[in-house]
Amino acid sequence: MVFKRFIFIILVLALMPMASAYGITFTNIENSIYSDGTASYAVSIVNTNGFDDTFQISTRDPNWILSSDIMAVPSLSTKGFLLSLKPKTGLETGPHAVPIKTKSLRTGQFNEDNLLVNIKPDTPFGGDYVPAVNMEVSIDEQVDVRNKVPVNVELKNKNPRDMPELKIIIDGQSFFRDQMISLNPLEEKQLDFLFDPGIEASSGVKTLTVKLILANLTIAEVTREFEVLAFEEVDEEVTKVKNFFQTTGTHVLTNIGNGRDKVRKEMTLPFYKKLFYKFSPNPTKSDGKYSWAETLNPGESMTIIVVANYNILALVILAGILSLISYYIFRSPILLIKEAVMEKEHNGKTLIKVRVHVKNRTKNLIQAVEIMDRIPNIAEYHKVKTIGTLEPTKVVKSSTKGTSLKWETEVLDPFEERIITYKILCKLKIVGGLNLPSGRAKFHTQSGKERTSYSNSASVMERMDD
Repeated sequence: MVFKRFIFIILVLALMPMASAYGITFTNIENSIYSDGTASYAVSIVNTNGFDDTFQISTRDPNWILSSDIMAVPSLSTKGFLLSLKPKTGLETGPHAVPIKTKSLRTGQFNEDNLLVNIKPDTPFGGDYVPAVNMEVSIDEQVDVRNKVPVNVELKNKNPRDMPELKIIIDGQSFFRDQMISLNPLEEKQLDFLFDPGIEASSGVKTLTVKLILANLTIAEVTREFEVLAFEEVDEEVTKVKNFFQTTGTHVLTNIGNGRDKVRKEMTLPFYKKLFYKFSPNPTKSDGKYSWAETLNPGESMTIIVVANYNILALVILAGILSLISYYIFRSPILLIKEAVMEKEHNGKTLIKVRVHVKNRTKNLIQAVEIMDRIPNIAEYHKVKTIGTLEPTKVVKSSTKGTSLKWETEVLDPFEERIITYKILCKLKIVGGLNLPSGRAKFHTQSGKERTSYSNSASVMERMDD
């Protein structure tokens, strides 16, 4: 028996904190609504327990949609939040008591309260007074769209109804404004507006319409007529972009008047520039002038692109310079020129003298020079000793390639020129002419690199007897 009493005391002591009270209050924010509105209350929960707790708010009335979150409230503190109640469709107008249940998720303790919500009868404007506003609108009879256009609106609220969300719409066809304003009960208000229609606004008689909108319904509307004055003006904007030997000019001509206008552009070029200029679109040529013409509506533009392209000329000049530089850089240091002349005929054979000009065209020494030439099979080398003539160091005959001749010299001085002369005897009489193959020279440059140069081929023609 003593043990059972001890267990009971322990359970009572354990449950005592969970049975502690908490406080909840509801403060009305908006409880008079229309059928599509939402009532709202400020909720404050005081957790007097010695532990943190979480509270849930719900309603058992299926005609209401309750919007609130589960709220965690720390121990010995107060926390507030917003509670929203929205009626479902078809609920009757008048006062309603909505049962609200607040439950502690920690202890299971709950409270029930009734929140009063009044559903008002639906009207187009949701109030007791039908809105009545007098509106006067003024605008100049003639308007120059290059200047600001003033519009004056005077409002007078004829009923003691507050209209905090009143929309005013001003539509002048070429200018527009949509603005929210407020109008207190029986208030008189003057509104001044300045509009920039833009110079592209077309001329003629226009209509200004001013509307007052409340709850998506028009409660006042005034129209006024005014005239937009006509004017003509063309603006030209030129931009140039320069690249490598090319200039691109963009001419944008805009009709900034408020009527249709035929815009013209003319350009004159010197004759030497015409080869390098291109246009888009293509112009009309007359009396040496290039011209463009197009009828433009207000605000429309005509774009002319003029391209001066000197790239081809620059590339030709550059290619010439590079070719000249390359020629002097990469040309062979030794120049070989071969020529041949027919001397005489003897016993049906023709004697031909061959000269090979060898020239060092640099300012450097050229070493180990070997000059080689070849005689076709139709002829043979005719050895003749001549004073001052360099004799070949090697003569090689071949039944297929003919006769090969070779001359050697240790060095060629800068700009030195030598002439190698030898004779060949044709085995048969030449009829028409004879072509001799080109010769070649092998040598070492100053840096020790071996190079080869070639001569031209030589032709000898049969001499005609007088």
